[in-house]
Order: sequence, then C-alpha cells, then structure tokens
Amino acid sequence: MGIDDLAAMAAIAAAQDGVFALHQACADGIDRRAVHRAASSGLIVPIRHGVYRFTATPSSVRREVRAAVLSVGDGARASHESSLHLHGVPNLPIAGPVVSVPPGRRANHPGIRVHRLVDQRADHLIEVAGIPTTTPARAIVDVSSVFSRPRMEWVLDQVTITSRLVTPGAIARVFRQINHRGRRNIAALGELLDERVAAGTVDRSTLERQMDELLAPTSLPRPTKEHPIPSLAPGEGFADRAWAEALLILEIDGRPYHERRLAMRRDRARDRAAARMGWQTMRVLDEEVADEPDLVIADLVDTHAMRVAQLRGTTIA
Repeated sequence: MGIDDLAAMAAIAAAQDGVFALHQACADGIDRRAVHRAASSGLIVPIRHGVYRFTATPSSVRREVRAAVLSVGDGARASHESSLHLHGVPNLPIAGPVVSVPPGRRANHPGIRVHRLVDQRADHLIEVAGIPTTTPARAIVDVSSVFSRPRMEWVLDQVTITSRLVTPGAIARVFRQINHRGRRNIAALGELLDERVAAGTVDRSTLERQMDELLAPTSLPRPTKEHPIPSLAPGEGFADRAWAEALLILEIDGRPYHERRLAMRRDRARDRAAARMGWQTMRVLDEEVADEPDLVIADLVDTHAMRVAQLRGTTIA
C-alpha cells in the first residue's frame, strides 16, 4: 500500500463524513488489495459491507446513514427517520439507518432497515450533503406507517410550525400521490393533516375562483366550468373544470379527509366512468392549491400538453 493510495482514499472519505465504498476506491484507480492492506493495518475499519471509515473518524448519525446508502448500492436512498434526520428534524428515535430501494432489490442488509418502495417518484427524491434521500414531505408520509399517532403529532408540529421545514400542503400533495392500499396507518396521517389545515373551511366557489386565478396567466386554454362527467350512463355529476381538446378533467377537493375517504368509492367510480370515455381526471387538494400552487399548475400544464400530443398522435420532446 503506497502513500498515494492512502491519500486517494482519504480524499474520497473527506467529502463523505470520513467514509468511502470499495467500489468508489476502485473507480478512482485504487487497487482493492491496497484497501484490504489498509484495513489489515488498522488505518481504516469496515463498518458496512464494502464500506470503510478512517479509524480516527468521529461517530455521527449522518455518517452511519451515508455508509448504509453506499453499502446497499445503486438506487438506494435514505428514507423515513434517516431522511428526516438529514433534513434537520431533531430528537428522533434512531435505532439504525433506514434505506429505501426500488422493487426487486435485495432487502436483507444486516443492521439496516430496508424498505422496497413501489411508488417512488422523481419529485420525491433529493440529495442532502451528497446523500440520496427523500424530500421532507415524502419522509413524513413514509414515517406515518411506523410512528405512533402521538409521535406523528409531534413530528408534524416540528416540521410545519417549529422549523417550517415543509408546508401542510406539500405533505398533503405527497399523501394524495401515494395513498394506496397496503400503506399502514396512512389514514391517521390524513386525520392529523385535517386538524392542522382545517380542510373544508373554504367554500367551493372560493376554491374554484382561486384555481381560476392561478390558471389565468398560464398558456392553458380557458376550461369549461361544471362540465358533465363523460359517461356511458348519464347522471355521474359535473366536473369542476374540463378541457375538451385534451379530454382532461380537473377536480378540486376541499373536503376534510374523513369525508374524502367516505366518498372515495364514488370518486373512483366517476373517474372510471370518464376513463371509459377516454378522459383523464386530475384531482388536487385545497391544501395543495394554498401551499403548492406552482407545482399544481405545472402538473396541469404538463398533463394538458401530454394529453393533446397523445390525441394528435405526436410526442413531446
């Protein structure tokens, strides 16, 4: 083992909380035998499979999280409590690093809690200090499956009131995007969000007017208001806004969560009825309109353009 190899390992580790992966060293031109000799001499210590730290490196939760992500490999991201820690949420119970991987990836990594997520979205992913992780809003929704209700109340207060790390609308947006069967305790998160955002207090006419004001400066054509729901059988009701040229429906939901949950079967029936006629339905929550208006509008503009292109048989570059 030469001094140059050791210096190269140190350079990699210096940017990564004092840790580096074997594959990183090899990619940097360091012979793996040099890494093994450094470990045998006690200069570096293996802390995860294929991951090493320099002996004098102080311990930290972030270092452990980084090492876990490096060890699990491609596609791995710090998630749940580990993500919240990276985003600066204090006083979290940290039993060990938590990592999420795409479906089909191995989940058995000793000392690391690994979740296979079928619903990872690009807009839920971010990096903190070079560590791939999830956004604060996604981390909140994820921990709702493993935290007790009192702990979730505390976490929500921390991130939405104390630190203002994330808005209730941003959390509600992720909640809507990944709310599906198989997610434990997600209903409780909806109820807790209701308590904080007072959902349902905005009357429908005000809510629709707010959306029209957001739509006005965009390139979108003027939508049809109260458009009859397309259906093979009449009587499905009326959509809040619709663009016939894109076969696109917009529904703005201002109901409290428990009312949304009760009406979910009816809403899905309406959406399926429209889908059978070739229409796509987009649903947004009033919390999103209030806290994340730019993202809501960007979704609408992109979806409208995609639908028009599909109907014309073209593609978007």
